[in-house]
Amino acid sequence: KGLNQAGFSNKDYRIVESIEVIPIPINPPPTLFPENEIVTEVEIDDEIDISKINIDEPSNLTEFTEKALQINADFEKAIESDDLFSLPSELVEKTNMQPIKEIFAEQAGQLKLPQFFIKVQSKQGGFFDEDFELFNSNELLTDFRLSQADTNIDFENLDSETYFIDLEEISKDDYKPTYKKANQKQISIINERILSMPPKSQIEGVIERFCKFIGNMYPIADKEVKYYINRILEQLPIENMRDCLERDFAYAAKIKLKINELATIHKEKHFKNSLDTDKIIVKPSYALPEFITPSNSFKSIGISKSLYVNESSMNSFEARVISEIANLENVVFWHKIIEKKGFYLNGFINHYPDFLILTKNGRTILLESKGDYLDNSDTDRKINLGKFWASKAGNNYRYFMVFDNNISVENSQKLDDAVKIISEL
Repeated sequence: KGLNQAGFSNKDYRIVESIEVIPIPINPPPTLFPENEIVTEVEIDDEIDISKINIDEPSNLTEFTEKALQINADFEKAIESDDLFSLPSELVEKTNMQPIKEIFAEQAGQLKLPQFFIKVQSKQGGFFDEDFELFNSNELLTDFRLSQADTNIDFENLDSETYFIDLEEISKDDYKPTYKKANQKQISIINERILSMPPKSQIEGVIERFCKFIGNMYPIADKEVKYYINRILEQLPIENMRDCLERDFAYAAKIKLKINELATIHKEKHFKNSLDTDKIIVKPSYALPEFITPSNSFKSIGISKSLYVNESSMNSFEARVISEIANLENVVFWHKIIEKKGFYLNGFINHYPDFLILTKNGRTILLESKGDYLDNSDTDRKINLGKFWASKAGNNYRYFMVFDNNISVENSQKLDDAVKIISEL
């Protein structure tokens, strides 16, 4: 019940089969004063030597704990690797398993898609030995000081609605955290209490409220976030404090957006430097899973050469893009990468391109398709990361950002131009 109220669903469990629980034998305690025993007064030492107390766990309890931990570890590993054949039958039956087509299994099994790795001190060798491990962009934030960063934020045209976080009961003893609009009475009571405080206390009250909305910004420390918010509020006229309170959710959202932007700018700059100095390299890493489990499948009727029996769902422009590419004679197969689950470019941002394409000449192509209405800084960053990856991975790798007609984004291509280039690879 406590976990439910902390936001866990009553579905957050799995049934474990065939675990034998051996009861621990408990012997009855001896009689305190056995018959015919003479009890005499003795001097009692207040000092107890706890090192002589046996606190070993019964062996069967230890085995049970270890088995439970191993089952849990196997379960998490199976989810991450899509190895659902190792899951209990009641879970496998509920998954949308789509295997690789048999005709592509051998070629797909030979692919090891390059990803970024960072240089680290070897865990086995001497102090000066070096090794590489899979890169995580958080490692670029170790020297990021949010408390000293730019605080210029445009708070104009904010949403005027106020929200608060609450636990919503969705069934008996089952809760989930939700954002709810606060009514005017709730707003007035809370805000007037804060506005009645001295200016410093007002700022502290707003900081606490903003921090709850912003949430955990790991690896940025909470104290850095609080100090950054404090600097922003100190720059605002004190008469603006009422506006901050009445539109707190919108203010907090703007601040969180700014923090994420500052962190990404910092990561991108240091990522480029680390690539230039070979602290970050690209090496073969990712193996395509034997099957995928898309939440929604795209029935690839009319689009040939899909790697899996059914691929993940896609929009109309994505379907048009891959349909034209699949019709090229030099294309062996294509795969729709599942967002947040399949292969990704693990750079200063995590980028999941829409498609993976293999040609007969052994070229591996990553392709991101964009409708013409999409053109922003995130698009530029994806292109930059894709080009970094392709240049470091070698001549057999390409990255394309494809628009229907709009090519205002640097290094992107129109669909027709991209199809022509791919046909020659």
